[in-house]
Order: sequence, then C-alpha cells, then structure tokens
Amino acid sequence: MLINRLHFNDGKTHTLSSDIDFAGEEYSSSVIRRIKDCHVELKITDYDSIFRIEIHLKSNVVVGCAYTLEDVDYVVKTNDALDFTDEELDEDDDVLIQMTSTIIDLKPYIYSMIVAAIPLKVVKKGAVPPSNGSGYRVISEEQFEKEKGEKTDSRWNVLDDIEL
Repeated sequence: MLINRLHFNDGKTHTLSSDIDFAGEEYSSSVIRRIKDCHVELKITDYDSIFRIEIHLKSNVVVGCAYTLEDVDYVVKTNDALDFTDEELDEDDDVLIQMTSTIIDLKPYIYSMIVAAIPLKVVKKGAVPPSNGSGYRVISEEQFEKEKGEKTDSRWNVLDDIEL
C-alpha cells in the first residue's frame, strides 16, 4: 500500500480504508504460514514537519500450533501510529521514521504489526501437549530436579568421610 504525502498536505485528517494482499509473499517469520486477508483503516494527518499515519488493522492469519504443528487460524486486531519526517534525525531519535521520498510503502510496517501481534504460543483448540515418543519423554521441572538429584556420582561420597 503506497501513500503519497503530497495528497494529504492540507492539514486535515483523512480517512482511508483498504485491503492488503499478502498472497505470494515469503514470510521471514517462522510463526506465520500464510496471511489470508488483511484490512486496514488509516487516519492520515500532515503536521508540516511530521506526517502521522494511524493504522487500525484486522487480519486472518494461519500459524502453526505449538503442540501439533498443525495449521491454526488466528485473527489479529491491532492499532499503531507511525510518525514520519523528512527532517534530519538524531541517532537517539527512535520515535520518528526518516522519509526518503514523498511516497511511503506501508506494507512492511503492516507486516511487522501483524508479526508483533501474534503470541509466541498459539495452541489449536483441543490440542494437548505431547507426553512421550520415540527417544524422548516430557516431564515436569520438579520431576527433572528430583531425578537430577538422585544421579550423584558415588566417587565423591568418600569426601564425606574426611574430617577436616
């Protein structure tokens, strides 16, 4: 989605609505498998030195289940505001985004918003964590600590008999 700043330089707030197509995109995130659809509502205001875009998005995303690795449909709803400027920025300024052209491509920013809104662990309804399998078993942390304590090296037991 391309936004031309010159179309919005009257100082008023403009509202835009659009669907963004992510079909055929390669996703750098290991969590997202596919973005089915994405709808954005934009509020755009040009404040002379700052060009502000408020983004409200809703997207249907396919992610992998944390337990079974099966596809899970997940709905993302999130909001954010991006502030662009064409003025020179300091190294410490991490709030503003430097504009190199009057045309802004919002697609990478919207993709980043979607990735940030997905939780680290998505579980398919009814899925249960694996318990045991070939070459592994799943145990609790308490059980692990108990088993680790039982496996002490008997060669060190002779040190218990030494009086200092």
